[in-house]
Amino acid sequence: MLNSLPEEWIPIRSVVGELPLQADGRRVHPSTVARWALYGLGGLKLPSVKLAGRRYVRRDDLRHFLEHGATR
Repeated sequence: MLNSLPEEWIPIRSVVGELPLQADGRRVHPSTVARWALYGLGGLKLPSVKLAGRRYVRRDDLRHFLEHGATR
């Protein structure tokens, strides 16, 4: 897992730049993404790892979460 960290895992603060804008034109706040990872949304948690005090998610997991978890 650690060997794949630089390419596959992205920090939560960078995730918000890859998400679509909200209806009012604002970006999703990084703490919102952290809550998705810690507590979930619609019964589905965003898989993540915490390394050196920062939380990271994989792009594939984020895509799956947005397609399935956010729509419940």
